[in-house]
Amino acid sequence: MESGKVHMVNRPKELSNLIAVFMFIALQTWVFVTSLRRESEIFWMFSFYILLCLYYLIMMAWYFIKYKPWRPVEFEVLPDSYRVGSNQITASEIQFIIVRGYFHPCVGIQLFNKKRTPMYMRIKFQDQKQEDMIMKEIRAWAEPHQIPVKWGNFRY
Repeated sequence: MESGKVHMVNRPKELSNLIAVFMFIALQTWVFVTSLRRESEIFWMFSFYILLCLYYLIMMAWYFIKYKPWRPVEFEVLPDSYRVGSNQITASEIQFIIVRGYFHPCVGIQLFNKKRTPMYMRIKFQDQKQEDMIMKEIRAWAEPHQIPVKWGNFRY
């Protein structure tokens, strides 16, 4: 295992979530407008739901502004820690490593003190060769540190 080798990786864009929220907001806005014409009492329920969707949309916009998922970020496997961008995580802080997807997988590092997989600890590979190489490095690093590598979805 080559320890300390820096790889350029991407952050996942999560575009499917963003598109789904846009579709839900469009649908709810249409229902909201039709309920205004009828002066329905469901008006308040729809307005609350639209506010929730807008909150989610603002949070996704914040993610895009803060983490810039279109720019490559450095990923480095050190002897006792990982480094993703400017964030360095030691082995004692990692609960497990989760891999989402089979073709073009995303890798997330679940921390002990977090309920969700942090957005800044998720990476997506740039190509197939890099994917194979980094996955071997991750597994080889996780094994002696007794950190499980699981397949599944991230906790949102």
